Amino acid sequence: MGWKINGRYFVNFFEDKFCESCSEYYKRCFCCGRLISNITDGGVVYNDSHYLCNICHKNVINTNKSAVKHSKRVIKFMKSLGLWSEHDFKIKISNNKELKNLIGHIYTTIHYTNDEITAMEFEIKILPLEKHFFCGVLAHELFHMFIKLNHIQLDKHIEEGFAELCNYLYLEKSKSFFNSKYKNLYIDSIKDRIKHNEDKIYGNGFRHIYVLYKTIRLHKLKKMIHDKF
Repeated sequence: MGWKINGRYFVNFFEDKFCESCSEYYKRCFCCGRLISNITDGGVVYNDSHYLCNICHKNVINTNKSAVKHSKRVIKFMKSLGLWSEHDFKIKISNNKELKNLIGHIYTTIHYTNDEITAMEFEIKILPLEKHFFCGVLAHELFHMFIKLNHIQLDKHIEEGFAELCNYLYLEKSKSFFNSKYKNLYIDSIKDRIKHNEDKIYGNGFRHIYVLYKTIRLHKLKKMIHDKF
């Protein structure tokens, strides 16, 4: 039996109802955004104040071994988009302090000989996340690796917008494997956050690229990238 809600209340993406005071009192899951409460059977907090509900934590990627395992399906997806150049990379589970409040980041080391690039090394670091959220973020970071390997230089909002498109398309692809109302709602909730991100670089960049994607489709959009817009 739940509490009776009086007065103003909110309804989230999963059609859970909760009052205004609860929305201020309970922490939100970083992945699904639900209040960490009896609705989610509680949750966990990592030592850097990174909160996940127990629904998302059942499928969390929080070890380097698990990250490597799941990276294989993301590589396969990037190949299907034609946005993959064969190259090794390291992947590591990180924390808010190291990532400076980013969800994920790719670190590049470039080696030169006589002012010529002779080698590139890549290390991707991502927060502990539910596996579909994690793989979408990884698709985003692998796009950055792709353009670096191909010596493509883009304006920041274009690069981040296209990287977010890769994230979005991975989530869209993942949804096709589900026959579960909750999982479909969960994927839709992440996609909605991407679509409505208010950040000028990531949010506006995605919406700009997404309009082009829907208008001219992916193969022409990729050609525009190589032509550097």
